Amino acid sequence: MAGDTLCCAQAQHGSAPDIQGQDKANPTSMILSVAMLLNWLGEHRGQPSCPRAGAAIDAAVDAVLADPATRTADLGGALGCRAFGAAAAKRLER
Repeated sequence: MAGDTLCCAQAQHGSAPDIQGQDKANPTSMILSVAMLLNWLGEHRGQPSCPRAGAAIDAAVDAVLADPATRTADLGGALGCRAFGAAAAKRLER
């Protein structure tokens, strides 16, 4: 959801009310949506640090998904939403 003057980050999978509060949702879509928002901010608002941050988020998510041990259950792993988010955040610290 982006235009010439406004943009927002939004997960593409919907609200998933059937698994609400169960720590089962895969947060990849929301995390990558934030990376896309940062890219948009860099392009439309002249913020050069934003695309760098977006690229770092993309790389962190790719690295976490590449390891079967850090995937969410829907992708054959054992992690829930919180643990996946923590793994991606830890990867960003590198």
